[in-house]
Amino acid sequence: RNVVSVTKGSTRYCLNKVTEYVSSISKTLIVRNHPDMKNPGPKDSESKLNVVYCNVNGLVKMYSIGSNSPQLIENKLREIEAYLFTYSPDIIVLNETWLSKYILDAEIISDKYYTIFRKDRTSMDMKKYSKKGGGGVMIMCKNDIGVEVEEIKCKTWLPSVSILLKPKHSAQICLSTLYRYDYSGTDFYTEAERYYSFLNKKYKNLTIVGDLNLSSVKDWESPTSNVGVHENFIHLFASLAQTSLINKPTHRDGNILDLILTNRPASVSNVSIEENALLKSDHYTIKFEISTKKVRQKYKKKSTLR
Repeated sequence: RNVVSVTKGSTRYCLNKVTEYVSSISKTLIVRNHPDMKNPGPKDSESKLNVVYCNVNGLVKMYSIGSNSPQLIENKLREIEAYLFTYSPDIIVLNETWLSKYILDAEIISDKYYTIFRKDRTSMDMKKYSKKGGGGVMIMCKNDIGVEVEEIKCKTWLPSVSILLKPKHSAQICLSTLYRYDYSGTDFYTEAERYYSFLNKKYKNLTIVGDLNLSSVKDWESPTSNVGVHENFIHLFASLAQTSLINKPTHRDGNILDLILTNRPASVSNVSIEENALLKSDHYTIKFEISTKKVRQKYKKKSTLR
């Protein structure tokens, strides 16, 4: 009889291995029901990438936030997995993951299928929210999407992750996600201005998606605000020639909180907003496509933020 000694330090490791095993069984059953997922083949490099975004309002149980053994919300993970293996999106963007370094990528999804780029809850999150939820962003890229993908390494304390999509026969595309705390002040704006001015200067095709919490802006066709910090962001996006492709509520309370901003609106298409599509959340799921082939830009006077 084999005897395994489990110490306190190895408990988390053992739990992770069990989670990986159970998750692998779940994925096997899903693949059996969707045989096209087993070997989908290389994606046509001259096509469009399907992107799905959602503020998931936490993947960790709130009572365990801040502990060395945070407890994942399993039903949310199963919802995400079911969506991934049913619809096979190329890129998933998540805000408010509430994750920490004690959660492994493999506990979210196997690296056989998707590569994860993430920034977990920061020291600012922990100081402001303590054991309450808040913070954490993630981008998940399917391993075979026909374009090279790499994370952009630019130091910033913002809750932001940016990746570079490198098609073989067209210009590079920078896709970035940003979560703006609803309490953030001028220091957050100053860092966002620095960071996104850098990205905008270096990459001609820049798309930003995320929960920016600019609830005072009711019309993104002609955005205005009576909140100083919100007005600052309106001016920032205008200076970067960023166009909002969202002008409908993205939250169940009727506010426009989540945005797609891009300086190449012709390269983003088929934008839709759906309730509880990726998983159940107070924020709606946003779907869109990014073209990986060269698209002639069409400019519209009313589409650029003022």
